[in-house]
Amino acid sequence: MWRQQHIPKLFAKLTHIPDLRRAGSVRRPITVVLFYGLLVFVFQYASRREANRNATSPPLFAALHQVFPDITSIPHFDTVERLLRTIPAETWEDVLRDRVTTFLRKHGVHQYLVQHRWVIVVDGSEKFARVPIW
Repeated sequence: MWRQQHIPKLFAKLTHIPDLRRAGSVRRPITVVLFYGLLVFVFQYASRREANRNATSPPLFAALHQVFPDITSIPHFDTVERLLRTIPAETWEDVLRDRVTTFLRKHGVHQYLVQHRWVIVVDGSEKFARVPIW
């Protein structure tokens, strides 16, 4: 259900990001490369080498292709890294702001407010703790 509602909208937003790669050497659409970068982030791989080794496995590719037919091949993570270097941070902020705003408006997350405030959890491994609301 989440995929049906949010992923197409995310892909639509990603298509608005300017592709500054050389047109003759582009083998995958920008949306596929960026989505793969997002997956590597979600899977929390420690390095590009680990991402290339694990995220390019045939079982994962088969599962991704079944869910997202746009993904016909998985890019090398160096490709993702080079593309990410060319995209300004403000572009990511716009995409993120739009997706988060839509999510907050449409999904009734207001029920999770505590004393009319959002609770934000940051794992600092108990380096700093605070009980009262900041």
